[in-house]
Amino acid sequence: MSELKSKKMKSSKLLIIFKILFVLFLLLLVLTLSGLTAFYALTRDLPGIDALKDYRPSIASRVYDANDELLEEFFLEDRKIIKISQYFPCHVQKRGSG
Repeated sequence: MSELKSKKMKSSKLLIIFKILFVLFLLLLVLTLSGLTAFYALTRDLPGIDALKDYRPSIASRVYDANDELLEEFFLEDRKIIKISQYFPCHVQKRGSG
């Protein structure tokens, strides 16, 4: 009689362990699919690598008078080309200098 009880206990413990592992597997599967779906949804509208390599920002149009004085600038984005050392002179260091 005790053999039958011990076999039932072992089988019930194995069944509980199997159920727990199965639920964890399903949870991991759902989380993985959710992550992949979110990644796809966020990245499908991004430009390709070639578009990033061929980036050309909009530039301002400048209107000058007869004396070469600037009258007005027209732009979508006010972009000015500067050297990084002009903007962050105290933070720019050569590589390798600790």
